[in-house]
Amino acid sequence: MGCAGGWISVTPSERRATQPVCQGCRVADRALTSELVLQARLSDGWANLWRMCSHVPLDADYETANWFTATYPNSLFVTNMIAARPGAGGVRHTFLNGRLTLRRPDGTAERQELDDEAGVADALAGTFGLALPMEDIRAALATLARLNRRGAAHPFFKW
Repeated sequence: MGCAGGWISVTPSERRATQPVCQGCRVADRALTSELVLQARLSDGWANLWRMCSHVPLDADYETANWFTATYPNSLFVTNMIAARPGAGGVRHTFLNGRLTLRRPDGTAERQELDDEAGVADALAGTFGLALPMEDIRAALATLARLNRRGAAHPFFKW
């Protein structure tokens, strides 16, 4: 498992109840449910990022989940513009609906609202390595405006 450039073994014989992954992240072992949870430290405590089950996933698990998240009209990924990337020194960069956030390992965050297409294009290319055609960015921002999501937070994200 990786987090902000660090890797950790998640084999049952090597993990502990709560194991640091990197600065600002940890893996919590949920022994009762056979799950591992990747958590990030926020200013108000630890938040779950990813949950992994111990069973071997079947192709159908991936196919159904991928189809749902990519096509369901109310899916988080259909109704929002999202990007995330770990950075050097344990920082995490996130982009949600025109809001750029830099989260530090100590849980503090720096947020910036991107007001125009050029700012969004620069952030996606410079911070996330996503050089998109301007017409794609315009179309995505127009969809966010139509859905009244531009700059909006999402209830699934505490940050």
